[in-house]
Amino acid sequence: MSRQEAINKKVLELLGRFDSVDVSALMAEISQVDAKAILQSGVLVDSKGVVRLGQVGVMEALLTLALGGKPTIALPKSMAPVRNALILFLKLNNTDTFGYGAEDTPGKWAFRILDMLFLRFAETNTLTIRDRLVLLRVSENPVWQAAFTTALQLYLQLEKGGTDFIRKVDNPAVGAAGKAFKSAVEIRRARIPKVKYGNPLAGFKEITEYSIGQYFEGADLNDAMSQALVQAQLGTAGDEGKVRFARFLAENRITPDMFPTTVSQLYSVVGQAIQFQPTEEETSLTLYAFAKTQGQQKQIERVFANFAEPAFSVAAKLARLMSFEGLDAGDAAGLITRWMRETRALRDIRHTDLKLHVQAVVEGMPADEMSHFSAFRQGRTLSGNIADKELQSYVETRCRLLTLNAVNRKMRRVEETVGEQMKAAEMFVNRPGKQVLKDMTFGMEDFFRTLQGVFRDIFEASDKTRQMQVQQLDAFTKKYGPLSTVSLLTPREPDMPTGKWIEQSRKKLNTVPAHFFGTLTAGT
Repeated sequence: MSRQEAINKKVLELLGRFDSVDVSALMAEISQVDAKAILQSGVLVDSKGVVRLGQVGVMEALLTLALGGKPTIALPKSMAPVRNALILFLKLNNTDTFGYGAEDTPGKWAFRILDMLFLRFAETNTLTIRDRLVLLRVSENPVWQAAFTTALQLYLQLEKGGTDFIRKVDNPAVGAAGKAFKSAVEIRRARIPKVKYGNPLAGFKEITEYSIGQYFEGADLNDAMSQALVQAQLGTAGDEGKVRFARFLAENRITPDMFPTTVSQLYSVVGQAIQFQPTEEETSLTLYAFAKTQGQQKQIERVFANFAEPAFSVAAKLARLMSFEGLDAGDAAGLITRWMRETRALRDIRHTDLKLHVQAVVEGMPADEMSHFSAFRQGRTLSGNIADKELQSYVETRCRLLTLNAVNRKMRRVEETVGEQMKAAEMFVNRPGKQVLKDMTFGMEDFFRTLQGVFRDIFEASDKTRQMQVQQLDAFTKKYGPLSTVSLLTPREPDMPTGKWIEQSRKKLNTVPAHFFGTLTAGT
């Protein structure tokens, strides 16, 4: 009996102790496993396309324990992950590529699977060059490793709680979004002209704004719109004109399913739109709020203080791509970090020079950031150590923006919802092929144009606090350069003063020919 067969026999004996396992059916399933398709066959990937990385880690720990060693990964308290890991092992062990061979150790076996997995991610660009550059930094630099571990642990803890739990974490942002919208409405209402209907000296725009103000005070939108059109005397001359105008209003009555016709309906639409949506983006935006509930906000602040925030996006991506069932969050981060030191998937990044790293990072970089990056390289930003007070202000701004961005994302969804409904209502009133007097059509267009302008002002006002924080962040970036980008390309060692790091980074970046930095810096 080969070693592979002997291990299979022992694993089957263990699985036989689980009442929930049909060994005969399992053996039939195992015989169908194709080593070339384990990412498509439901072996390493579940029904949602998520890679079962945690089961590989649990099995490594079980094998280590069985061979008399001490696992680096804590075994799960629940038996379900153990059972699932044993089943996965049997499936993999039935293949030549991933079977446990005579020369294998538990670590080598697990690494072979992880290496294949991340090579596939690299080949399909699931992990971009920039993502892999972040992972390279994590594997080589303690600052980046700590940042990545913090981010991944928080994402995994958050995801483990499930959607209802995340929704509770997000509740303060929901409340803040609702409050921001109402405050912005009040600010805009204060600017509404006080010119009432019937004033012959009033312009159509003033009366239209006044009617919209009445809408925000509780009037039906149709009544407000009709009053504005009457004021402009559009098609209402004589009895016949009045009849035609009344018919026009009846035929074009806006209903609540098109657009909220009262302010209470509007607030109801807003209330629904600002609720948590379980997307990757919105989950990420709850991270700081969650960290605060766990007393871990200082860890996030350290990530920003070390300009290692690119680790957040990669940690979020891995948390989405993989299931770490059976592992605690710290072990999951350790497993990834240990793999990254040796994997072939980072070989092209590890063994290329700074030129190609720069090229990968600047690709698709926004023009403003590119300009700041150019200024840093050319010495047009400050050198020397960053004062503790300035660094603390930068960190606080970054953290405030995490919360404000969560609110802003909800407000953008409100803006999209209201905008689409407004457009649909306007299209309904101005239906193609409909016989409408030209002046009346103009009046409708102007009414909706004014309504859109008022709502635009409301959404701008609701985002004012966030924009102020963005301006503070921009001021820091103008002064010192885009240091998170610089850190990704030339990482800082843990005890290196910021001034020395900035000086060394600038020198290193200036060894790279200008054309690698893109068009904004070509020729400099």
